[in-house]
Amino acid sequence: MADDSKPIIVAVICIIASAFISGVVVYNRIHTYRQGYSDTQLTPSVPPHAASPTLGNPMPTAAITIPAAGGPQSQAKTVLESFFTLANKGDYEKAANLLGWDNMETADLNQWPGPTYAKTLENYCKAVGTCLKIKNAAGEKISDDKYRFAVSFQNNDGSDFVINPPSGMAGVPTTTFIFTVKKINGVFKLLTPPIFRS
Repeated sequence: MADDSKPIIVAVICIIASAFISGVVVYNRIHTYRQGYSDTQLTPSVPPHAASPTLGNPMPTAAITIPAAGGPQSQAKTVLESFFTLANKGDYEKAANLLGWDNMETADLNQWPGPTYAKTLENYCKAVGTCLKIKNAAGEKISDDKYRFAVSFQNNDGSDFVINPPSGMAGVPTTTFIFTVKKINGVFKLLTPPIFRS
């Protein structure tokens, strides 16, 4: 092997190693985050503040109809797209109705609680800034009533939404994010909150 090919091989090995390390860091962060919660903490039936009788019914009341046209995967994708369109426009009441609050994959939404689910969602969207327009969404069937989508987003200025690796850490920018939609009591609901970032 020629001496001048060694730098190329070393560079390729470094790139592969940094991609692997980034994946391990992301997996460990998610795994550690989820281990820190019991099942009841991950899937609260109502926001913690909603137990007060003076706050009234915390459930969203705005009606939204998802067309039954197309197959189940098409319906699940419509729920996903409708949620982000509504949340991005600031129609939090209707958007909140598309979330499976009792079945959410993480407790991120409850970090900024409000008196209703709609206000909790509004607080969250304003705090994290990731209730964006969907650019692309490709789905796959997990089971008869559950679908997973790889989603890319657009910032409000039309540019692609990107999350870069933390400062000082190796890795590649993330442009695709995973969201789960599941049929609950006969209705598809989004189970993954908008991307959390502080």
